[in-house]
Amino acid sequence: MVVTDKLTCPCGLVFNDPNYLAIHTVSCTGSSTTINQEAVPTAPVTPFIPMAPAPTVDTPASTAYFTDYGKDFLHELAKVHPDPVMVIGETGGGKSYAVRYVANEKQSIYSSINAHPAMDISQLIGMYRPANQDGHVVVEWEHGVLTEAVEKGMTFFFEEATRMSPEAAGRLFGILDTTDRYYNLMERGGDDIKVHDDFWLVATANPTGNGYHTQALDPALRSRFAAIFNITEPIADEKAILANMLPQHSSYQTKMYRFILDSRSSHESSINTRDMVLACRLINKGFTPMRAIELAILPKYPGQSEGLKQQAFNHFEAGSA
Repeated sequence: MVVTDKLTCPCGLVFNDPNYLAIHTVSCTGSSTTINQEAVPTAPVTPFIPMAPAPTVDTPASTAYFTDYGKDFLHELAKVHPDPVMVIGETGGGKSYAVRYVANEKQSIYSSINAHPAMDISQLIGMYRPANQDGHVVVEWEHGVLTEAVEKGMTFFFEEATRMSPEAAGRLFGILDTTDRYYNLMERGGDDIKVHDDFWLVATANPTGNGYHTQALDPALRSRFAAIFNITEPIADEKAILANMLPQHSSYQTKMYRFILDSRSSHESSINTRDMVLACRLINKGFTPMRAIELAILPKYPGQSEGLKQQAFNHFEAGSA
């Protein structure tokens, strides 16, 4: 993607989303220059839950799409900021959306990365790269996403943390210390990077086991998180989401909600919020509810697909003729 000058703050930080550039400039002291207002959209990019209200530069995002349980979680998550946090919960339950919500509420620019066992540590730390300088090839250091977040005081969203490599985990200890946080770039000659006071690390993870390719965190690493939240129920208000996504199909709203609730009678067949949203997207593209469920939901629950298909039929087709 080509990044234009409109997405570059005078302090040198580059953004992919003009809305976050606008948020950043509220507190940036790199220059007194104001940004081009044309770069700020009137409607920010829609976040994780489609069609949910997104935050603007001046107004916090609405909590209309969170349950009371979810709102309590948001409140506590915000109170812990900027101490390091881990959020554990099933996939597709809204963990990522909640973290982005709180980061926006705190007017904190965030970056994120998904951990995996084969992750190249340079993605986090940085590397020397060839660059053109007056027609000559030179080698310049380029920060990785974690290093940039540490230095700039950003929110760093480390997803799937229980899949990270031991090498990646080892680089987190210093920045997770409760006092005198430190960050050392051995790859750049041992330079010390000052950990910004506003730097916030939020790690998310799926529960160990339950079919997830995860591993237990090093107890020494786990002990450094100021708070560990275990999400045990949906944090999104699924009824409100259905009403927003399917406004012309009130009967579909009721049937889909009941189908989702029925699926949760067993942990193995429990349909998450994200898959419900994806099925609704297909319905809005003209697919029948049954076909949308066959495409967006059933393949993701292979051991339970026949039972889920029968449940969907009972809710959407039985007695409709």
